[in-house]
Amino acid sequence: MRRMGRRIFATGAAGAAISLPLLPSLLTRAQPTPAPLRFVCIYTPNGQHPDQWLPTGGERDFVLSPVLAPLAPLRDRLLVMHGAQGSHNHQHGHAECLTGAPGAPDSFVPTGPSLDQLLAARSSRETAIPSLELAVGTDSNAASVISYAPGALPVPPVVDPRHAFDRLFLVANGDPAVLERLRAQRSSVLDGVIGEFAALEPSLSAAERRVLDAHLTALREQERRLSEPVMVDACELPAGPSAPSGGTFAMHDAVRHHADTIAAAFACDLTRVATLMIGPSGSIRRYAWAGVDEDFHEIAHGNAVNAYDKLLAINRWHGEMVAHLCARLDAIPEGEGTVLDHTIVFWTNELGLQPFGHARSSVPLVVAGGTDVLRTGRLLDLSGSHYHDVLLTLARVLGLDVDTFGTEGRTPISTVLV
Repeated sequence: MRRMGRRIFATGAAGAAISLPLLPSLLTRAQPTPAPLRFVCIYTPNGQHPDQWLPTGGERDFVLSPVLAPLAPLRDRLLVMHGAQGSHNHQHGHAECLTGAPGAPDSFVPTGPSLDQLLAARSSRETAIPSLELAVGTDSNAASVISYAPGALPVPPVVDPRHAFDRLFLVANGDPAVLERLRAQRSSVLDGVIGEFAALEPSLSAAERRVLDAHLTALREQERRLSEPVMVDACELPAGPSAPSGGTFAMHDAVRHHADTIAAAFACDLTRVATLMIGPSGSIRRYAWAGVDEDFHEIAHGNAVNAYDKLLAINRWHGEMVAHLCARLDAIPEGEGTVLDHTIVFWTNELGLQPFGHARSSVPLVVAGGTDVLRTGRLLDLSGSHYHDVLLTLARVLGLDVDTFGTEGRTPISTVLV
């Protein structure tokens, strides 16, 4: 372990991986007082089978299902919710995942910003990195993006665990003189890009000008952050491991590395907002490590021999990965509790609960943590509520001053609040 001194953190680094032990002694610096409330969204595709996902029992005496069983140690700190109504099919469900603003029926691109980016904008002056967008098994297209800045500008996720870790920690551990040169170089590049964009503006249509203005706003925010770098306090940091054989991380290993990076980032208060996509919309990945060497999308829609058992194996592994992240967060002491107590972990999906279908009439949702602001240890049927109402509720719990969210979020779900 290396000690990170108090250094200027110039944002936007790139490159090395992480594999942490459990983290009860990671911190050596004082945490902010009171502890900040953080947010993580975990996205998995292709829906859930109700017989595999739905717990049995009542609101307080529920028994976790096979998919959710890995979360059993955290049962009293969970909100398991179903019945929320969302938009139909892969594309709409994907687009509204964090925005509540799906676009055209056949488009993965939303029309508004995402919750994580609104939260990141609010805390950007307090942390070194506004937000951390991570993914595994995704591609370079709109079906692999759930984070959108104002203006519906996509914020692509980082796939390589080495780059994700390095974005947070390599610069913080670097030589101050080198960091200052890097900051100056990035500032110079931004100046040039902003100048070129501004020169284009007179020749553009009104619609194109709006898109360009949104890009310029994002670039000027990066410019501001480079001119006002954040001071990072001392914090114990792990060393990143060498690249695996062949240089590419297997998907199941990459998820764990990303989860560890999120936990370390929260422990050091380098960021308070993160997203983790485990596959793109309609993922066709094969989950050989879970005993399934066939197309996930086809299995999810019943087009495989023993599809029921194979779907259970895949989604139970997803549950194990959510449990892994929660365990990492719960191993870090903070105040009278842990970092998990001060983090809302939101596990969502592009589709709903249906036996091998495409409907989004009952979105399977799990919230872990946030025990100071949420009434946890409950199974809730949100029948009659819109999925966007869930996003509105989270937005308000996390401190955003909003009365609506997305296109349909108008009524907060008061039953989940303390």
